[in-house]
Amino acid sequence: MKTRFAGTFLAAAVLIAAALLWPDRAEAEGPLGDDMRRVAAELVVMRDDAEKLVAGEALTERQRDALAARVRGAASYLPILLRKADGDRRSEDVSALRAALAEADWPAAIAVLARLSEAYPFDAAGLRPPADAEEAARFGETLHEAYCISCHEGGENPDWLPIPNLFQMAKTMPEQRLLPRFYNGIRGDASTALAQPMSAGDIAALIAYYRRAPTPE
Repeated sequence: MKTRFAGTFLAAAVLIAAALLWPDRAEAEGPLGDDMRRVAAELVVMRDDAEKLVAGEALTERQRDALAARVRGAASYLPILLRKADGDRRSEDVSALRAALAEADWPAAIAVLARLSEAYPFDAAGLRPPADAEEAARFGETLHEAYCISCHEGGENPDWLPIPNLFQMAKTMPEQRLLPRFYNGIRGDASTALAQPMSAGDIAALIAYYRRAPTPE
C-alpha cells in the first residue's frame, strides 16, 4: 500500500510540475504503449550492444560479460515481443539469433538483428525534443530527478554494471541509436509496477534537458 501511494504521489507531482514548467507539453504528447515500437527499439539496442562487444570498446571483462548477458536476456523474451507486435514469431530468425548467441558469434548475431530491424523499423514520432526546448528542458530536469538520478548519478551501483552517462549519451549518440535506447531503457520501478511511466513528450523533454545541461563528471 505504501509503495502504491508513493507511486501515485510521484505521478501527481510530475504532472503538476509539467503544468508549471512546460505548459505546451500536451502538444508533444504521444502514446508509448506501442508493441511494434517496443520490439523495434529492443532490436536497435540489442544490435548496438552487440556492436560494442565486436568493436572492443574500453570495457572490463566483467562489463563485457554483463553486456553480453543483457543481449542474451533480451533475446530470451524477444519471441514474446514479436508475437505481441504483429503475431509473427519470426521463428527462423530467432533460432538463428539464439544459435549465434550460444556460440558468442557476435557478427552473426548482428546480421540477424539487422535483418529483423529492417522488418521492424523504429518509429521516432514524438520523441525528438521540440525546436524551442527551454520549457521542455525545465520539465525534463524534474523527470530526471524523479526517475533517473538515483541510478545514473552516483548511487551504489556496481562498477561492472553498464550504466551510461545520460548527459553524454544525449549529446554524442546519433538519434537513430539514442531514441530507441531512451524508449527502451525507461521501464519504471516498483512504484509504477514496472510500467512505462513516461509519454513520448516526457522522453523528448528529458533529452532536451540532457543536451542543454552541463555533463556531470
